[in-house]
Amino acid sequence: MSTILGLPGLPSDVNVFDDVSLLVADAVSLLGLGAPQWGLFQDGEPVIVADTVVAFDFREDWRISKAPLEQGAFTSFNKVQVPFGVVLRFVAGYTLGARQDLLESIAAIIGSLDLFDAVTPEATYSNVNPTHYDYHRSAENGQGMLVVDLHCELVNESAESEFGDTQSPTGAGETDNGQVQPQSPSSTPSAEVN
Repeated sequence: MSTILGLPGLPSDVNVFDDVSLLVADAVSLLGLGAPQWGLFQDGEPVIVADTVVAFDFREDWRISKAPLEQGAFTSFNKVQVPFGVVLRFVAGYTLGARQDLLESIAAIIGSLDLFDAVTPEATYSNVNPTHYDYHRSAENGQGMLVVDLHCELVNESAESEFGDTQSPTGAGETDNGQVQPQSPSSTPSAEVN
């Protein structure tokens, strides 16, 4: 490693070529040129109007079912996957219009049943639906910039059931024939008391 007179040397773990490529990637990302986008998308189009996404959280859980036994013991018998959740933190800039656009775009989808894609450079999480959003502003924090957390959860789509004709009439389900009037029995059993 060569050094320049009057300048301290770089530590041995610094690789200038790797650091330059990371800086170029960050610059391209800031300019929005060919970099993967972060956010919430539907059919390839962003649904949230924001300046940027500053954070992304992902959580996925599995639950182990337990049942009690005698004398305080228990048994574990199954493991099930819980639908994953993601949190995207959106930021809108210093103009009132940008902050309003962010809130309006979230309000437009928060009650929707539509499914969206939460997109990061490494992975796309499909079939998510927004379930909650929150933001906090105070005199000391957030006067010029709005930061909103949008929580989404996986929606598992299931197949629809198909029913066909039964082979015997006794296997058919009940049908509603409307109101039925009570009727007296045709023959009364005799009761003898001795």
